[in-house]
Formats: sequence, structure tokens, C-alpha cells
Amino acid sequence: MAPEEGSVVAHRRIHHQPNMLSVDQATQLVLRPTSAAFDPDDDGLSVYLDAELQVLGLGPRDVRAVASQLVAGLTQKMIDDAGLTLVEAPDLDDQHPRGPAHALLQGWEGLSLKKRKAKSRALSQSAPCTYPGGSWSDVPCP
Repeated sequence: MAPEEGSVVAHRRIHHQPNMLSVDQATQLVLRPTSAAFDPDDDGLSVYLDAELQVLGLGPRDVRAVASQLVAGLTQKMIDDAGLTLVEAPDLDDQHPRGPAHALLQGWEGLSLKKRKAKSRALSQSAPCTYPGGSWSDVPCP
């Protein structure tokens, strides 16, 4: 069954640290993740598939490797608009039950640093907070 339009299809874990979260200096409220939270590795950007997590009886909180991490959601439209492709890539080395839900966002190869940053920025500016949920401004300032 295809996901409902606008629903989250993948989750990205984010470290709760200053370079990963954009903070309003006047209010000290977290605004959103930074583009650094969406910088890919050589093989792509690691994410976890929402549908697969659900099949495994897991949710966004379960993609965290450490308790302090946050989780951002990605919709299929966000992925498509960034010109990226979601590719299943189970992490067989992950001892946690989330391993089979691992995937990669691919489509970064051959891009200039400026274009890679633009894709990362686009994802960071529209990604909702899926753990702990609610608004990014509800997340404590790092």
C-alpha cells in the first residue's frame, strides 16, 4: 500500500548538538535542523523507512543510536523535490531490530559542494520533528 500523500516515508536521526540544530539567538528556540544534519556519506544519506519500522513494531524513537538523538521525518515529496531516490539498504551489521528498515537517499554523486549543500538545506528546512514529536521549538536548545 502506498503511503498517504504528505506522510513521512523515512526518518533521519540527528545529534542534539549545536552544529546540527539551527537556533534563534534571540529566543534560544530550536528552529529546525541545519543542513549539516543532512550531509550524505559517500554511499548516500542514511535514513530508516517508516513502513518497514511499522512492520517491525518500531517507530521514530527506535532509529536513535543514543538516547539524546532527535529524529526528523522526510516525505516522498521532499525527497522527489530534492531530486533524490530512496533505496532500500538494510543494515545487516546493526544489532538493533531497526537494521532491516535502513535505506539510503541517493542522487548526490557528481554534484558540486554547492549543489550538495542546496539539497541538504532543502531537506533541513522542511523536515518535521518525528521524535520527540511536536515542533522543533519544543526541543531543548543544545
